[in-house]
Amino acid sequence: MSHNDELSLFRNEVADVRPIRNDHIRLQTAGRSPTDAQLARRQAATVEQLALDHLSMEAVEMLDPYAIVGFKRDGVQEGVYKKLRLGKYELQASLDLHQKTLNEARQSLVQFIADCELRDIRCLLILHGKG
Repeated sequence: MSHNDELSLFRNEVADVRPIRNDHIRLQTAGRSPTDAQLARRQAATVEQLALDHLSMEAVEMLDPYAIVGFKRDGVQEGVYKKLRLGKYELQASLDLHQKTLNEARQSLVQFIADCELRDIRCLLILHGKG
C-alpha cells in the first residue's frame, strides 16, 4: 500500500470528525454538598489513617521488651484501673498478635479496636509477643 493510499484511507476515516471547541472541564460541585454516606466514608478513612499514623514507628518510643507498660486516661478512677489490671472485669473480646509481622499486627490492632468501638465492647485483651 502506497503512502497516498494510506493518506486517502485516513482522510476517509476522519472525514466527519470536528475539532473540540473547549477542552476544559467545568466542575459542577458548586451548591452540592456531600451525602451522609460520603461523609461517613471520609470520616472512616480519616480515623483509620490517624490510627495508622499513631501506630507508625516514628510515633512509638521503643522500649525494652520486658518493660511493663500501662496507661490510664485522665478521668478514669484509680479503682477501675486497678480492677482492670487485676482482671476483675469480664473479658469481652481478645486479639492474639503472636506470629504476626509488625505491619500485620498494626493492621489487626487498628481493625480490632475499630470493631470493638462499633460494638461497644469495652474490656479487651491483646496478646502480644516480645520484641
